Amino acid sequence: MQGRSLRAAFVALVVALFCLAAFVGGAGAAPLQAQLAADVYPGPSGSNPEELTSFGGQLFFTAEDDAHGHELWRAGAGDDGLVADIEPGEKGSEIQDLTVAGSFLYFMAHDSAHGLELWRTDGTSAGTTMVRDIAPGPTSSEPHELVAVGQTLYFSANDGLNGYELWRSDGTTFGTTMVKDVRPGAPGAFPNDLTELAGAVYFRADDGTHGMELWRSEGTAAGTKLVKDVVAGAASSFPQHLAGFAGRLYFSPGDGVHGVELWRSDGTESGTELVKDINPGAADGSPYNMTPAGGTLYMTAFDAVHGSELWRSDGTGAGTTLVKDINPGAATASPGYITAFDGGAFFRAYEGVHGYELWRSDGSEEGTTLVGDLWPGSGSSEPAELTPFDGSLIFSAQSPATGIEMWATDGTTTALVADLLPGHDSSLPDDLTPVGEALYFTADDGTHGKELWRLTMPTAAPPETTTTPTPTPNATGPAPTRTALIRILSGKLTLDRNGQVKLRLSCDAGSAGACKGTATLRTVHRLAEKKNGAKRVLTLSKASFSIAAGRVGTVNLRLSQPSVALLREDPTARQVMAIVAAAGATATQRALTLRPKPPRPAHRGHHAATGR
Repeated sequence: MQGRSLRAAFVALVVALFCLAAFVGGAGAAPLQAQLAADVYPGPSGSNPEELTSFGGQLFFTAEDDAHGHELWRAGAGDDGLVADIEPGEKGSEIQDLTVAGSFLYFMAHDSAHGLELWRTDGTSAGTTMVRDIAPGPTSSEPHELVAVGQTLYFSANDGLNGYELWRSDGTTFGTTMVKDVRPGAPGAFPNDLTELAGAVYFRADDGTHGMELWRSEGTAAGTKLVKDVVAGAASSFPQHLAGFAGRLYFSPGDGVHGVELWRSDGTESGTELVKDINPGAADGSPYNMTPAGGTLYMTAFDAVHGSELWRSDGTGAGTTLVKDINPGAATASPGYITAFDGGAFFRAYEGVHGYELWRSDGSEEGTTLVGDLWPGSGSSEPAELTPFDGSLIFSAQSPATGIEMWATDGTTTALVADLLPGHDSSLPDDLTPVGEALYFTADDGTHGKELWRLTMPTAAPPETTTTPTPTPNATGPAPTRTALIRILSGKLTLDRNGQVKLRLSCDAGSAGACKGTATLRTVHRLAEKKNGAKRVLTLSKASFSIAAGRVGTVNLRLSQPSVALLREDPTARQVMAIVAAAGATATQRALTLRPKPPRPAHRGHHAATGR
């Protein structure tokens, strides 16, 4: 009976894709074409491109070849290639946080002489330079949380004297200065969640007196002030999920009375207030995923009656309401990847029947509907990386016939764009980034490893053999039954001060029972062993897990002291591969950056939860 159901679902999917071919590549329409954009590291290993960023009409990204380690590359203007070899040799410069501000692309990079410092490029090798050695010598200032405010770059850095504080840069050495020593002395204020709004930068920080609270800066010491001490005294409200909407900043602090709820601010103390107690009383509503779309602020929030569902707000208490109880009752829909498109919000959600699939909303209950059931029945297609491009919403999703591949929708019709790794295996498209008339992304086609690809509208209609592929059944029958389906959700990893790394995984709602297996963290690069100097890929940690079907879980991977020391000393070791194998499931892996967490002060008092 189960076999007949699977065959019927498979046939239905194939027929649907055939009928929908006109949307992506049918009569009268030029199909989107996917092609390899750069094979930086020829062969099956792949160069593991990351940090895809549009700048000056080109794509800039980090990648590794056999000679350079992870360095800065460019593509898209006919002069594709390595931009600069900042740390010569195989080690690589550990480039992170590519951010455009004014005429420059800024980033954090490491070289042996200066440690991790702020760099910039104008897109040329000669124009790629360190901005300032903020912590002089090989000590690292670790600039992070880079954000542009007009032509100016703001970030958090540690100069070795004042701890982590707010800095700014105009791209010159002398124009790169600390804005304000918010917390005098070595501990630092640890500014985080830097967010631009109306020419100012908002952030959370701890001045040592008020706890971790909301701050605002106009770029000067005098213009950098505490917005409001939401929890009076040294306790912290820990504001998070900062987002601008209609000229106001929206965020989620915990005031010690209402739990973690929705607040807004106009930058003044009197204009900083609770919008709505979504989950009444001291319990948390934990609003996050705040996304403006069609004149409305959408978010994911929790209440005890409806679980975690889609909410909307116009900035008032009365105008902050549940959009729809997608998964009825106290069960949870967990809307994610909320993205503005076609005048409304598109997102991933689970309603208890179809698994995690693509939904859309115009802000009304009746206008909140399922877009498509790409994995028919209770299985989940788990759409991710939702990205508007050329009038369509492009995203990654999985189906029984194709694995995880690239899809497109206009809001009504949904179709497969390209099956780069044909059959049930997955090319895992990721980091979708529009640049002009092309959409760049990373994928593994099984031949080149994880490399850079692009999606374009061809100037002439391609031959029929290269139009958007439609999945066909194997000669041996339909896709095999999967008793479990596990997916890696983490985009970046952090090594905490206790030597632990948390890896987030999801177990498909259609899995037969819990997903049980082993998660392994290993280095991407071959590194020298201390005992004999031989180079090999090193296993950093392993841990078993068990996650209930339809749930998200966290695997705690504990690293040994030698592994922790290696990660702190050698930036090359921070390029890691997470490999997850579960009983009855296809093993999956993902290349990630593992960043050692800078020390942070202990906070007293209320520390808000990060959400559900």
